[in-house]
Amino acid sequence: MPIVSPHAVVECPANLAEGVVVGPFAHIGPDVHIGAGTRVEGNVTLVGDVRIGAACHIYPFAVVGHADEDGRSGGQVRVGDRCNIREHAVIRGGDVAAGKPTALGTDNLVMTGCYIGEHVQVGCNTVLGNYSQLESGAVIEDRVWAAAFTGVSAGVTVGRYSFTSGYAGIHRDAPPYAVLQGFPFRVRGVNTLNLRRWQIDEEQINRLKAVFRDLYEDTDAPVRSVLHALAARTDLDEHERYLVSYLMERNGNAAPAQEA
Repeated sequence: MPIVSPHAVVECPANLAEGVVVGPFAHIGPDVHIGAGTRVEGNVTLVGDVRIGAACHIYPFAVVGHADEDGRSGGQVRVGDRCNIREHAVIRGGDVAAGKPTALGTDNLVMTGCYIGEHVQVGCNTVLGNYSQLESGAVIEDRVWAAAFTGVSAGVTVGRYSFTSGYAGIHRDAPPYAVLQGFPFRVRGVNTLNLRRWQIDEEQINRLKAVFRDLYEDTDAPVRSVLHALAARTDLDEHERYLVSYLMERNGNAAPAQEA
């Protein structure tokens, strides 16, 4: 059965699964569901239509599920299994009426002071560094690592396996597999460290590097021309195909030539 501090507020009929621990002065709203083995530390606030997965850990003073700043919508949040939400993080709820929850997949780390706006979609196995800010409707794909103070503008997507440097400003869709640096960001190359971490073999990494050279370094042709040439090839592996299709879907807007 769950273990709830006598100093916590758990409103009925909140659903706490087997092994849930709730610390002192936490506030759990009536529409909250918490999965087995999750630990909610003291002074955490979970309100609205919030679903927390199993084996998660939510640290003191985190707030999950409140409406947006204007109070017009909010409350709906979905957090997958084995997520860690550190101190003072804020996750705004999505619009319940529109059926657009703010959603995090499994195995994510949301570090201290992060802000996740309404309707944001975060994939699996991501790291959001201290005080990163994801504005309304942003999308963070799987296995992205965002360093501290990264800012992602509303409605912008960061492609999978990418790394954003500290204080990076992601103001437009950013390509997958990339190192993204600066404010506004520039593409600095392939995120080889993260690819190796996820056991992508060296041959595939080298092939991605060759594609990035074509897109960003070795040609003066417009990006759309390069993309169409790449799309016509039949020898691309799964990661190359994903990169090309991602950029084609965005009409090349995620891959402009670097500025001098």
